[in-house]
This record gives sequence, structure tokens and C-alpha cells, in this order.
Amino acid sequence: MCVRLKALIAVLLAVGVLASTHVLYWNRYVLERDFKNVELMMEYSDIVNISSLTGKSVREVLEVLKESGLTTVLFKEMTIDDVERYEPVVVYSKNELMLKISTDELPNEEDWKNILVQQGLEEYMHKRNNHIFRHAYPHKDCTYFICYDKETFKRLHAQLEAKVPRTSYFFVGDLYVISVPVSKPMLRQIGLGFPKRHIVSNVEHIGLSTMVQVRSWPNADKKSIYSVFVDIKEIKSLSGILFNDHIIVGTNEKLLTDVAAAIEKINDEREVPIVAIEFFSQKGFNELAYLLNNNVVRLHTISPREMHRYTPNAALERYELAAVERNHRVLFIRPFSAYLAQDVLEFNSEFLKSLKQKLENSGLTIGKASTLPNVNNNIYIAFLIGISTIAGAALLCFKLCNKHLLNKFLKNKFLALFCGVFVIFLWAFMLFLIPREACKLMAFISAIVFPTLAVILFVDSNKSSICKSILKLLLITLCSLMGALFMAGLLVGTDFMLKLDQFAGVKLAHLMPLIIVLLVFAYRGTRGKNLYEKVCNLWNKPLVLGVCVVGAFVFVALAVYLIRTGNEGMAISQLELQMRSALDAVLGVRPRTKEFLLGHPAIILLLYYGYKHNWYLPLVILGTIGQISLVNTFAHLHTPLVVSFERTLNGLILGVVIGVLAILICGFIKRVYKRFTFVNDN
Repeated sequence: MCVRLKALIAVLLAVGVLASTHVLYWNRYVLERDFKNVELMMEYSDIVNISSLTGKSVREVLEVLKESGLTTVLFKEMTIDDVERYEPVVVYSKNELMLKISTDELPNEEDWKNILVQQGLEEYMHKRNNHIFRHAYPHKDCTYFICYDKETFKRLHAQLEAKVPRTSYFFVGDLYVISVPVSKPMLRQIGLGFPKRHIVSNVEHIGLSTMVQVRSWPNADKKSIYSVFVDIKEIKSLSGILFNDHIIVGTNEKLLTDVAAAIEKINDEREVPIVAIEFFSQKGFNELAYLLNNNVVRLHTISPREMHRYTPNAALERYELAAVERNHRVLFIRPFSAYLAQDVLEFNSEFLKSLKQKLENSGLTIGKASTLPNVNNNIYIAFLIGISTIAGAALLCFKLCNKHLLNKFLKNKFLALFCGVFVIFLWAFMLFLIPREACKLMAFISAIVFPTLAVILFVDSNKSSICKSILKLLLITLCSLMGALFMAGLLVGTDFMLKLDQFAGVKLAHLMPLIIVLLVFAYRGTRGKNLYEKVCNLWNKPLVLGVCVVGAFVFVALAVYLIRTGNEGMAISQLELQMRSALDAVLGVRPRTKEFLLGHPAIILLLYYGYKHNWYLPLVILGTIGQISLVNTFAHLHTPLVVSFERTLNGLILGVVIGVLAILICGFIKRVYKRFTFVNDN
């Protein structure tokens, strides 16, 4: 490859590094630096349970928890059961209502009779001993809400009228009655608003914030959506809106623009984000977030079914990691109820104090959750980074190509120039036409090219000293890190930071570099003058049992490696969890096991001894896995940039230490083996 072409590639790579650094500093680091406020939230029903267990009033419990660090109370939209629990309301099915009237448990028998006749039930009624009875006809079922308070009646009627057609109301003496032409079981999943009296008297009065969780309902329309969110707007302490179901209301009806408009009306008075719940996929959420200019905060919690597996210390670690390393700004705390031998309020109060202290020690602040401004990548900077990625890909192709063919191609300057211009034009065209998809594709190419290039460039058959091996590892890491910067620079945006969008092709990006590196080094380690001879020699080589065993082991290891990429997959052993916890405690940010324990030591060993033959392939594979993992660290775009750099640095330092120890141990074993062999020979 000519000197001019090398210089051009070097310049393009340098431009890409500068462009990536610029955009990552201003659109990641600066934003994340001020993104420090975390809300600590508990659900109102959990607080009521603590109140009943301790004998203290709800307000007293809230005051104690607030003093310990609680900032926010979550109110899930009420169901029939909640309405009866929290409000001055009784709910009856038609059968239950008639039975109550017939046994004189409800006053004004004649008034009830007249009302029920008006409701169209006269054909099912007859009088016996001055009491009203009826036969049960399921197809005529209704549900009746008997309200003892006018404000509660008005709010419930507005909710039911919006969500259930043909809802009506009437009055019986001082009672307010809502008649809903749906059976009680069918109504159980429909939300009935929020308990305003408890929000005002127990939450707002002592200075806590409120979040609400809205339920979806069938056949939503503009009017019903407006009615529901007008009710929410009246909550003065509102700091966030969650959604309860797997499908956001209005999604199936194509009314998300109306949901967004209703939320925007709330935001006219104050900034209220919608809340993304980690590990809970909700259809329509990302589209709604886009309509609201990514006004989103992320929430982390431990699900009720997991709580029994967590000790308080393990829960503290999990919440801290979620806030510090994954940018969650709402922590939804589930109370510990398994420790009832102790004072449950005191126990959970101490837990909140400990969590608050941990978060503050990590540089975070307890308060109203921080939100990120809506930023997007600059298309011109993305264009420059894309060209740099293309330059890296070209360099990899040159390394993989036959030298004779490569020289022929480069000598034909017109063809080489045409290919270069065509690829750049194609990149520009895609970036203009489909910018987001184009950036994700180029980021994917970057994640494949640079770890592959790093290993192929610097690993050869020559032996190196320990110092030179460490230096080469640093160069390999810098090459991979260049690809990580390009990838992160192409995927800059608030939606990526909030995990509303993310790097695509994770498993393929883990697999492709391994396949390429494996083929290249298998080719290098096989005898023959050309490709044909090498393939023939490899094909005709006898199959040895040891090779089969090693091959099977490598195959299983690769399968485990691919399964464990991402958040879902194989369960982690207790020993590994303890090791992770210890590393977090000592280093602050835990390095990736694949880097410091496998990849970096394997590369140092490989560089020290040189790639002599194909028996060294396992070391090549492990070393490549380490570099892929390094790049993948920066694909977690919701993780703060500083944390990713700290993780990479910690992994490199530990990897070098373990790699040097591995060289010394291998040298010791080799000397012992030689001495043992010499003694036996004599």
C-alpha cells in the first residue's frame, strides 16, 4: 500500500476522532454532568400497609419517610376495589343492590324502586312483604356506585362517562348514584382516576411530589383522553406520568397525538415528563416520547416477585448501579415486609437513609428527577465520522486482500478513485435520505471493523518482551477505542441516552469480528504457498481427538458468550455476583470480566510468545472477545460516558496485571517441565 494512501487513511481517522470527541463532549459529557437529580418513590398502597402494621396514620408514616429521603409518592389509577378502599363510595352489582334494598340496608325503598323502574328493570321486579326482589338476568347487569360525597361523585362520573358508553346517574335522598351498564367483573380493569383527597391532605401538604400511573381502556376517543388528563392536570404536586399496561392508551386507536397534546397542556404550567419503566415494554411509548420531544425519565425498580431474593444490602447495590451506571432518575422503592420482627417503618426508613447516602456519595442529588434536553446529532459531523469509518473499513480490506490483487487495484488509480467516491456518495445519500438508519448502520460497521483491525494489525508471529507486549496491547486497545468513539459519535441523541432507541445488531457485532479473525489466523497458521494449497492442506489434515475436544469446548464457550450478550440470557452465578460486588466496592466502576480476566491477558500472552501455529487460536479468540467487549461497552448509550471510560481503564489495568502474572506462571511451568524432563531422561 503506497505511502500517500496510508497518510490519507491516517488523516481521515484523525478527523473522525476529533469529530467524535467534539460531539461526545458537548452532546454527552456536558449533558450528563448536570444530569444528577434522582427521585426516591414509594407507592401509596405500600405506605398505607406500613401505616396499618405500625398503627401510625398515613401522614405520620409519610413524614418519617420524607425525613429519610423519600421525595415522591406513586398513585396507581384506582380500580373498583381501590375506590371502595380510599373513597366514601360503595359499589354494588345489580343483584347486590336489590338484596340491600330488600333487607332495608339502604333507606328510601320507594325512591329506589322508582329509580330502578326508570332504569328499565321494572319487568324483573315484584313486591313481597314491602320489600323489592328481582330475578337475576346476566344480560341486564349493571354496576352502581353509591357516593356519599359530591366531589367524589363528580370525579367518578366524569371518568366512567368518558370510558363506558351510556353511563348515567341519579340521586336518592343525599346519595349520589352512578349507573354503569357493565358488570362488575368487566369494570375491574378500568381506571377510575386518583384519590385527590389523599393526594392533597397526605402528600402535597407535607411537601412530597406525586406521580400517577394511568390505565388504558378500550375504545378510547379524543373526548375520553381529554377527560382523563384534565383530571390529572389538577394534581399540583405532579412530577411524572407512568402508564400501567403493555399498550399505551390511544395506541391501537391511532390517537397518540391526542394523548401527547393532552400531556402538553399539563406541561403548559410545569414540566411533567413521562416515565419509562425498565424491563417493561409498552407499545406506543417510544412514539409518544417522540411526540413529546423526548421529555422522559427512566425508572428502575425491583419487581414484587423478586423482592424475596434480595437482602437490603443487595437491593442498595442494585438501586445504586441503576442510578449511577444506567442513568435512571426515578428509583421506585419496594418496602421490605419480610422483616416484620422489627419495626417495619423504622426498617424501611433506615433503608431509605442508606440509599440516599450511597447516591450522594456517588455524586448524585436527591430531588425532582433531572430531565435531558432534546438533542440530536449534527448531520455534517456524522458525515465526517462515517467517512472515517469507511477509511478504517478500507484499511481492513487491504489487510485481508491478496497483495498481488491489491497492488493491481491500487495501480489502477481511476478504478480506486471511482470506488472511493462511490462509497462516500452512497454514505452521503443514505445519510440525507434516512439519517437515523444510516447512522445505525455505520455504527454497526464501526463495531465490527475496528476490533477486527486491531487484532489483525498488531498480532504476528514474532515474540515480544513483556514491556513490548504491554505497549502493543495499548495500541490494540486504542484502535478498538477509535471504533468505539466512532460508534458512540454516530449514535448521539437524547433518545439513545434514554434507551428509547439503541445500537442495533448487538449479537452479530459480537460474532462477525470473531469469524473474520478466526479465518485470518487459521489461514496464517496453515502451511502452503497460496490460498489453494492452504485450504487443501487444512482439508486433508487428519482429525485428532484433542482437536475435536478443543473445538467442542470452543463452540460451547462461544454459544455461552453470545447468549450472555445483552440484559437477557443466561443466569449469573452467585460467585460471579459476589466478585462483581467486590470489584464495584474496590474500583468504583466494575470492569467487564471478558476484558480483564480473559481478553487482555490472552492478548498479552499471544504477543509475548507470538502466533506460531493454529494451537494458539484459542488465545486469538479470547483476545478478540476482549476487544469486542471494549467496543460494546460504549454501545450502552444510556450509560454515562465517564463510567464507560472508567470501566475500560479499570479493565485494561487489571488485564495487564493478570496478563503479566500469566506470563510469569507459564514461564515457571515451562522451566519446571524442562527440569522434570531432564531428570527423567538421565
